[in-house]
Amino acid sequence: MEIQDGAKAKLKKVGAENLSNEELVRAFLDSFGQSQKINQLTNHFWDTIGDIAGYGLLSQNEKRKIFKNLPDATVALEAGIELGRRIQK
Repeated sequence: MEIQDGAKAKLKKVGAENLSNEELVRAFLDSFGQSQKINQLTNHFWDTIGDIAGYGLLSQNEKRKIFKNLPDATVALEAGIELGRRIQK
């Protein structure tokens, strides 16, 4: 799946609730910089899980493998997901 650039800018302009799952992950990963690496990681992320719900089915080890070249992304994504859960409660 090819992810379009500009997700972070779109988030700022129209808000996170108006972005697709793909754009949200892209905007999140963009915060780590290195856009070429981010393009590869984002595509690998979607190729690996297929759908955002699939991420929750992965083991911690499998999650770490997705972002093996950017390990802080796994930690940050897990923190973001947990924050979302807590906000929802």
